[in-house]
Amino acid sequence: MIIETAREYVRHMTAGRLALTYRLFEEEFGDRTAFSISVSMTDSESGERDSCTARDITGDVSEALHMFKLISDGTVTPMTLIDIISDLLP
Repeated sequence: MIIETAREYVRHMTAGRLALTYRLFEEEFGDRTAFSISVSMTDSESGERDSCTARDITGDVSEALHMFKLISDGTVTPMTLIDIISDLLP
């Protein structure tokens, strides 16, 4: 399930022992706004946590939502987020 609040979209999911949280949110960059995506992950067995944020991806909400869906549907982890975003950008 994806939850939207004021230009922020959040999706929580589990994959085996991993709890993942995906966030798509709008930020201001000087005189413009753009979307960023973050992924947080917690290992339920070890308690280890990791996170990564890709900032200023796009200013287009449709493109941002499309990437967010692909990333969260694909169970992308923090370790691979930047590479995946790079592959998705034109």
